Amino acid sequence: MPSKNPHDDLFKATFSITSEVEAFLHTYLPAWLVSGLNFKTLKPATTSYISEGLKQFFSDIVYSCHWKTDDSRHPSTVRVTLLLEHKSYQPDNIFIQLLRYLTETYQHQYQEKQPLQLVIPIVVYHGEQRWKHRTFDDFFQLPDSRLREYLPLFKYDLVDLNVVSEDLIIQQQGYYLKSTMLLFKHKGDKNAIVELSQEIFIFVENKALTQEQKIFFLRQLVTYIFRAFSFSKEELNQLTKQLPTMTQQITDNLWDRLLAEGKAEGKAEGKAEGKEEGQLIGEMITGLEEHVYLLSKMAAKTMPPALMEEFSGLSQDFVLAFQEAYSAEKANLLLHKITEVRQLSDLAAIRLYLAQALQVFGMPDDTVQAYFKD
Repeated sequence: MPSKNPHDDLFKATFSITSEVEAFLHTYLPAWLVSGLNFKTLKPATTSYISEGLKQFFSDIVYSCHWKTDDSRHPSTVRVTLLLEHKSYQPDNIFIQLLRYLTETYQHQYQEKQPLQLVIPIVVYHGEQRWKHRTFDDFFQLPDSRLREYLPLFKYDLVDLNVVSEDLIIQQQGYYLKSTMLLFKHKGDKNAIVELSQEIFIFVENKALTQEQKIFFLRQLVTYIFRAFSFSKEELNQLTKQLPTMTQQITDNLWDRLLAEGKAEGKAEGKAEGKEEGQLIGEMITGLEEHVYLLSKMAAKTMPPALMEEFSGLSQDFVLAFQEAYSAEKANLLLHKITEVRQLSDLAAIRLYLAQALQVFGMPDDTVQAYFKD
């Protein structure tokens, strides 16, 4: 099974550390909510409520925290759900995704005869476009406003890194949170990463961390930068030249190892045939990703099939089949599966995995086979 994309990996590495979660909550949650939480009780939840059907939408990061109360015998528990949304566009079904999670969580609590415990969804978003925050009832055209009373209205907290300032990120507490948020905020901007390299790797100078802790997170960051940015070895040297010696050495050694293992699109080192296959893999994955994204945008706007063919350059059969099978949720899942397959290195296995993903989406087998032959 392919591993998830680098954004998920870095997010989990950071938010699996309770001190980083506490720093995040202090920085980004409303003040009244922060003041009500007893952070001495903050800890990872022992039970996961992420079902198989929800794994394509949510990172499995759940924390519990007691609400401050004078009655120690009956502490109220607030369960905090951290959801990472790292697509380059805002999903139009975010409320449905969250509602599914909330329903499954409360159903589990009820079946286990547990007191129902509040869930606070928190969405961390670092797509390219600013998030348009709407309420659930905005999606309905109601003839009478009183009908809103029948909708399952709830709130989620949003951290949109498009509007979060660098200063706030740099000043926030935590050992690694600053590094992660800066990388997410400037996703795709290599120049910004070079300029902010000292802030991103500043945790290496923190005397409160052990050598092992520093090395662990250095590996997380370097692997993320390798996979999410297209730095050459020369650009890497530019990135690290102002950093402590330990950072330079670990970064340089790990970079060479990642290159040798072929974890980037198109291998920068290795045999000529390895480069050729790596290039084919990169073109296949990127091409399908762009086609699905473009067709999804056009299908959502109910664009005529003829125009979809003209703009995409795809066959009439493929466009018509895609349009018939399309839904926003299925398209999001398909894009997620395309992202996952980047961690495979065998061309035949990747082609098979992508073909199966298209068939699950709803594309006929002969249309899928024709697509890959072209």
